[in-house]
Amino acid sequence: MLFRSMGVPLSIKGEVYGVMLAKEANVPASVHERRLEILNGVAQQVALAIQNERLNEEMVQRERLEREIQLARQIQKTFLPSRLPKFDGWEIEIHWQTAREVGGDFYDVFRLAKDRVGLVIADVSDKGMPAALYMTVARTLIRAFSQKAESPAHVLERVNRLLVVDSQDGLFVTAVFAILNTETGQLTYANAGHNLPILLQVQPPQISQLEKGSTALGIYTSTRFSDHQTTIEPSGSVIFYTDGLTESFSPEGDSFGEERLLDTLKTAPQSNASAIMDYLRKLVNDFRHGAPPSDDMTIVLVHRQAAQAAN
Repeated sequence: MLFRSMGVPLSIKGEVYGVMLAKEANVPASVHERRLEILNGVAQQVALAIQNERLNEEMVQRERLEREIQLARQIQKTFLPSRLPKFDGWEIEIHWQTAREVGGDFYDVFRLAKDRVGLVIADVSDKGMPAALYMTVARTLIRAFSQKAESPAHVLERVNRLLVVDSQDGLFVTAVFAILNTETGQLTYANAGHNLPILLQVQPPQISQLEKGSTALGIYTSTRFSDHQTTIEPSGSVIFYTDGLTESFSPEGDSFGEERLLDTLKTAPQSNASAIMDYLRKLVNDFRHGAPPSDDMTIVLVHRQAAQAAN
Protein backbone atom coordinates (compact mmCIF):
# COMPACT_ATOMS: atom_id res chain seq x y z
CA MET A 1 0.00 0.00 0.00
CA LEU A 2 1.36 3.38 -1.03
CA PHE A 3 1.04 6.23 1.52
CA ARG A 4 1.49 9.91 0.77
CA SER A 5 1.82 12.54 3.51
CA MET A 6 0.79 16.16 3.07
CA GLY A 7 1.27 19.26 5.25
CA VAL A 8 -0.74 22.47 4.89
CA PRO A 9 0.01 25.62 6.94
CA LEU A 10 -2.74 27.11 9.09
CA SER A 11 -2.23 30.79 8.31
CA ILE A 12 -4.09 34.01 7.54
CA LYS A 13 -2.36 37.05 6.03
CA GLY A 14 1.07 35.82 7.03
CA GLU A 15 0.08 34.88 10.61
CA VAL A 16 0.88 31.19 11.11
CA TYR A 17 -1.11 29.30 13.73
CA GLY A 18 0.14 25.76 13.02
CA VAL A 19 0.25 23.01 10.41
CA MET A 20 -2.39 20.51 9.32
CA LEU A 21 -0.96 17.08 8.48
CA ALA A 22 -2.81 14.49 6.38
CA LYS A 23 -1.98 11.07 5.01
CA GLU A 24 -3.59 9.34 2.04
CA ALA A 25 -3.18 5.79 0.77
CA ASN A 26 -3.40 4.41 -2.79
CA VAL A 27 -4.85 7.64 -4.19
CA PRO A 28 -4.52 8.01 -7.98
CA ALA A 29 -2.52 10.97 -9.10
CA SER A 30 -5.53 12.24 -11.04
CA VAL A 31 -7.44 13.07 -7.83
CA HIS A 32 -4.49 14.10 -5.68
CA GLU A 33 -4.63 17.74 -6.77
CA ARG A 34 -8.34 17.91 -6.00
CA ARG A 35 -7.80 16.47 -2.52
CA LEU A 36 -5.05 19.00 -1.93
CA GLU A 37 -7.42 21.85 -2.82
CA ILE A 38 -10.00 20.50 -0.37
CA LEU A 39 -7.34 20.18 2.32
CA ASN A 40 -6.25 23.80 1.73
CA GLY A 41 -9.86 24.93 2.09
CA VAL A 42 -10.26 23.02 5.35
CA ALA A 43 -6.97 24.48 6.62
CA GLN A 44 -8.16 28.03 5.91
CA GLN A 45 -11.40 27.43 7.83
CA VAL A 46 -9.47 26.02 10.79
CA ALA A 47 -7.04 28.97 10.75
CA LEU A 48 -9.97 31.39 10.65
CA ALA A 49 -11.59 29.64 13.62
CA ILE A 50 -8.33 29.85 15.60
CA GLN A 51 -7.94 33.53 14.74
CA ASN A 52 -11.50 34.32 15.82
CA GLU A 53 -11.01 32.49 19.11
CA ARG A 54 -7.81 34.41 19.84
CA LEU A 55 -9.44 37.72 18.96
CA ASN A 56 -12.32 36.92 21.30
CA GLU A 57 -9.89 36.10 24.10
CA GLU A 58 -7.98 39.34 23.52
CA MET A 59 -11.22 41.33 23.51
CA VAL A 60 -12.34 39.77 26.79
CA GLN A 61 -8.96 40.51 28.37
CA ARG A 62 -8.98 44.08 27.03
CA GLU A 63 -12.49 44.71 28.36
CA ARG A 64 -11.49 43.30 31.76
CA LEU A 65 -8.40 45.53 31.83
CA GLU A 66 -10.45 48.58 30.85
CA ARG A 67 -12.92 47.86 33.65
CA GLU A 68 -10.05 47.52 36.12
CA ILE A 69 -8.49 50.78 34.91
CA GLN A 70 -11.82 52.61 35.19
CA LEU A 71 -12.23 51.23 38.70
CA ALA A 72 -8.68 52.31 39.57
CA ARG A 73 -9.41 55.82 38.28
CA GLN A 74 -12.58 56.00 40.35
CA ILE A 75 -10.67 54.85 43.42
CA GLN A 76 -7.90 57.34 42.71
CA LYS A 77 -10.39 60.20 42.46
CA THR A 78 -11.78 59.31 45.88
CA PHE A 79 -8.35 60.07 47.34
CA LEU A 80 -8.35 63.54 45.79
CA PRO A 81 -10.46 66.32 47.34
CA SER A 82 -13.87 66.38 45.68
CA ARG A 83 -14.48 69.83 47.18
CA LEU A 84 -11.89 72.33 48.28
CA PRO A 85 -12.28 73.97 51.70
CA LYS A 86 -13.06 77.69 51.75
CA PHE A 87 -10.94 80.25 53.59
CA ASP A 88 -11.85 83.92 54.02
CA GLY A 89 -9.55 86.12 52.00
CA TRP A 90 -8.09 83.23 49.98
CA GLU A 91 -8.73 81.49 46.67
CA ILE A 92 -7.43 78.07 45.64
CA GLU A 93 -7.58 76.72 42.08
CA ILE A 94 -6.61 73.20 40.97
CA HIS A 95 -5.73 71.73 37.59
CA TRP A 96 -5.23 67.93 37.50
CA GLN A 97 -4.76 66.08 34.21
CA THR A 98 -3.40 62.54 33.76
CA ALA A 99 -1.51 61.36 30.69
CA ARG A 100 -3.20 57.95 31.03
CA GLU A 101 -6.44 56.81 32.63
CA VAL A 102 -4.68 56.77 35.99
CA GLY A 103 -1.63 58.75 36.99
CA GLY A 104 0.99 59.43 39.63
CA ASP A 105 0.37 63.12 40.32
CA PHE A 106 -1.67 64.04 43.34
CA TYR A 107 -2.59 67.01 45.46
CA ASP A 108 -4.41 67.66 48.70
CA VAL A 109 -5.89 70.67 50.50
CA PHE A 110 -7.20 70.23 54.04
CA ARG A 111 -7.82 72.12 57.27
CA LEU A 112 -5.35 71.66 60.12
CA ALA A 113 -6.70 74.23 62.58
CA LYS A 114 -8.92 77.28 62.57
CA ASP A 115 -6.37 79.45 60.78
CA ARG A 116 -4.15 76.81 59.13
CA VAL A 117 -4.44 74.76 55.98
CA GLY A 118 -2.31 71.90 54.67
CA LEU A 119 -1.24 71.97 51.02
CA VAL A 120 0.30 68.99 49.21
CA ILE A 121 1.48 68.42 45.66
CA ALA A 122 3.45 65.35 44.62
CA ASP A 123 4.58 63.31 41.63
CA VAL A 124 5.28 59.56 41.64
CA SER A 125 8.13 58.37 39.41
CA ASP A 126 5.89 56.44 37.03
CA LYS A 127 2.51 56.51 35.34
CA GLY A 128 -0.42 54.14 35.22
CA MET A 129 -1.54 51.61 37.83
CA PRO A 130 1.69 51.28 39.88
CA ALA A 131 1.95 55.05 40.25
CA ALA A 132 -1.72 55.37 41.22
CA LEU A 133 -1.39 52.79 43.99
CA TYR A 134 1.83 54.35 45.29
CA MET A 135 0.17 57.75 45.18
CA THR A 136 -2.70 56.63 47.43
CA VAL A 137 -0.25 55.32 50.03
CA ALA A 138 1.86 58.50 50.03
CA ARG A 139 -1.18 60.78 50.18
CA THR A 140 -2.71 58.84 53.09
CA LEU A 141 0.53 58.96 55.09
CA ILE A 142 1.04 62.70 54.57
CA ARG A 143 -2.49 63.53 55.67
CA ALA A 144 -2.33 61.18 58.67
CA PHE A 145 0.98 62.54 60.01
CA SER A 146 0.11 66.20 59.42
CA GLN A 147 -2.97 66.52 61.63
CA LYS A 148 -1.10 67.78 64.72
CA ALA A 149 2.17 68.71 63.08
CA GLU A 150 3.86 72.11 63.18
CA SER A 151 6.77 71.18 60.92
CA PRO A 152 6.24 70.05 57.31
CA ALA A 153 9.80 68.71 57.31
CA HIS A 154 9.10 66.34 60.20
CA VAL A 155 5.97 65.09 58.43
CA LEU A 156 7.94 64.29 55.27
CA GLU A 157 10.63 62.53 57.29
CA ARG A 158 8.06 60.21 58.91
CA VAL A 159 6.41 59.52 55.55
CA ASN A 160 9.78 58.87 53.95
CA ARG A 161 10.81 56.24 56.49
CA LEU A 162 7.65 54.21 55.87
CA LEU A 163 7.86 54.57 52.08
CA VAL A 164 11.45 53.33 52.02
CA VAL A 165 10.42 50.18 53.91
CA ASP A 166 7.46 49.45 51.62
CA SER A 167 8.81 50.82 48.33
CA GLN A 168 8.93 48.31 45.46
CA ASP A 169 10.19 48.37 41.88
CA GLY A 170 12.25 51.49 42.51
CA LEU A 171 9.28 53.84 42.85
CA PHE A 172 9.78 57.17 44.62
CA VAL A 173 7.81 60.38 44.96
CA THR A 174 8.74 64.05 44.88
CA ALA A 175 6.55 66.27 47.02
CA VAL A 176 6.00 69.66 48.61
CA PHE A 177 4.07 69.84 51.87
CA ALA A 178 3.17 73.33 53.10
CA ILE A 179 1.23 74.78 56.02
CA LEU A 180 -0.44 78.12 55.31
CA ASN A 181 -1.46 80.49 58.07
CA THR A 182 -4.55 82.12 56.59
CA GLU A 183 -4.43 84.99 59.09
CA THR A 184 -0.88 86.17 58.47
CA GLY A 185 -0.16 84.74 55.02
CA GLN A 186 2.90 82.91 56.33
CA LEU A 187 3.71 79.77 54.34
CA THR A 188 5.90 77.13 55.99
CA TYR A 189 6.96 74.38 53.60
CA ALA A 190 9.35 71.50 52.99
CA ASN A 191 10.38 70.27 49.55
CA ALA A 192 11.29 66.64 48.83
CA GLY A 193 13.02 66.93 45.46
CA HIS A 194 10.00 68.53 43.77
CA ASN A 195 9.74 71.34 41.22
CA LEU A 196 10.32 74.71 42.86
CA PRO A 197 7.04 76.50 43.67
CA ILE A 198 6.72 80.02 42.28
CA LEU A 199 5.86 83.05 44.42
CA LEU A 200 4.06 85.95 42.70
CA GLN A 201 4.03 89.26 44.55
CA VAL A 202 2.32 92.42 43.32
CA GLN A 203 3.76 95.13 45.58
CA PRO A 204 6.56 95.35 44.72
CA PRO A 205 6.21 93.21 41.54
CA GLN A 206 8.25 90.06 42.01
CA ILE A 207 8.40 86.51 40.60
CA SER A 208 10.66 84.10 42.45
CA GLN A 209 11.17 80.40 42.99
CA LEU A 210 10.98 79.06 46.52
CA GLU A 211 13.93 77.20 47.99
CA LYS A 212 14.45 73.53 47.16
CA GLY A 213 14.74 70.88 49.83
CA SER A 214 16.26 67.44 49.96
CA THR A 215 15.89 64.32 47.83
CA ALA A 216 12.65 62.55 46.92
CA LEU A 217 10.63 60.36 49.29
CA GLY A 218 11.12 56.61 49.27
CA ILE A 219 14.83 56.45 48.44
CA TYR A 220 16.95 56.79 51.61
CA THR A 221 15.78 56.19 55.18
CA SER A 222 18.28 58.74 56.53
CA THR A 223 17.05 61.65 54.38
CA ARG A 224 16.44 64.84 56.35
CA PHE A 225 14.25 67.73 55.25
CA SER A 226 14.27 71.43 56.15
CA ASP A 227 11.45 73.87 56.82
CA HIS A 228 11.41 77.11 54.86
CA GLN A 229 9.16 80.14 55.26
CA THR A 230 7.82 82.88 53.08
CA THR A 231 4.83 85.23 53.23
CA ILE A 232 2.12 85.61 50.62
CA GLU A 233 1.26 89.29 50.61
CA PRO A 234 -2.19 90.62 49.65
CA SER A 235 -2.87 90.08 45.89
CA GLY A 236 0.04 87.61 45.84
CA SER A 237 0.00 83.95 44.84
CA VAL A 238 1.99 80.74 45.10
CA ILE A 239 1.97 78.24 42.24
CA PHE A 240 2.78 74.60 42.99
CA TYR A 241 3.15 72.37 39.93
CA THR A 242 4.47 69.04 38.67
CA ASP A 243 6.94 68.57 35.82
CA GLY A 244 4.09 67.81 33.42
CA LEU A 245 3.80 71.61 33.12
CA THR A 246 7.43 72.48 32.35
CA GLU A 247 7.97 69.28 30.33
CA SER A 248 5.06 69.89 27.97
CA PHE A 249 6.26 69.65 24.37
CA SER A 250 5.47 71.59 21.23
CA PRO A 251 4.93 69.78 17.88
CA GLU A 252 8.54 70.68 17.06
CA GLY A 253 9.78 68.86 20.16
CA ASP A 254 10.65 71.92 22.27
CA SER A 255 9.92 71.68 26.00
CA PHE A 256 8.02 74.44 27.79
CA GLY A 257 10.67 74.74 30.48
CA GLU A 258 11.04 76.73 33.72
CA GLU A 259 12.54 79.79 32.06
CA ARG A 260 9.59 80.14 29.68
CA LEU A 261 7.17 79.66 32.59
CA LEU A 262 8.81 82.40 34.66
CA ASP A 263 8.95 84.79 31.70
CA THR A 264 5.30 84.31 30.72
CA LEU A 265 4.10 84.75 34.30
CA LYS A 266 5.35 88.34 34.14
CA THR A 267 2.33 89.15 31.97
CA ALA A 268 -0.15 86.94 33.82
CA PRO A 269 -3.29 88.58 35.26
CA GLN A 270 -3.11 88.99 39.03
CA SER A 271 -6.74 89.78 39.76
CA ASN A 272 -7.78 86.36 41.09
CA ALA A 273 -6.83 82.67 41.16
CA SER A 274 -9.21 81.69 38.37
CA ALA A 275 -7.74 84.26 35.96
CA ILE A 276 -4.17 83.12 36.64
CA MET A 277 -5.10 79.44 36.23
CA ASP A 278 -6.98 80.08 32.98
CA TYR A 279 -3.95 81.97 31.71
CA LEU A 280 -1.61 79.08 32.53
CA ARG A 281 -3.88 76.44 30.98
CA LYS A 282 -4.26 78.41 27.75
CA LEU A 283 -0.53 79.06 27.66
CA VAL A 284 0.33 75.36 27.81
CA ASN A 285 -2.44 74.25 25.44
CA ASP A 286 -1.35 76.80 22.85
CA PHE A 287 2.25 75.66 23.23
CA ARG A 288 1.23 72.01 22.64
CA HIS A 289 -1.12 73.04 19.81
CA GLY A 290 -3.87 70.99 21.43
CA ALA A 291 -1.83 67.76 21.56
CA PRO A 292 -2.54 65.45 24.54
CA PRO A 293 -0.11 65.68 27.48
CA SER A 294 2.93 63.40 27.50
CA ASP A 295 3.02 63.39 31.30
CA ASP A 296 0.63 63.94 34.19
CA MET A 297 0.19 67.63 34.96
CA THR A 298 -1.02 69.15 38.22
CA ILE A 299 -1.16 72.80 39.30
CA VAL A 300 -2.18 74.05 42.74
CA LEU A 301 -2.61 77.82 42.81
CA VAL A 302 -3.08 79.69 46.10
CA HIS A 303 -4.07 83.36 45.85
CA ARG A 304 -4.45 85.90 48.64
CA GLN A 305 -7.16 88.43 47.93
CA ALA A 306 -6.41 92.14 48.03
CA ALA A 307 -9.11 92.70 50.63
CA GLN A 308 -6.94 90.83 53.13
CA ALA A 309 -4.71 93.90 53.32
CA ALA A 310 -7.24 95.69 55.49
CA ASN A 311 -7.08 92.99 58.22
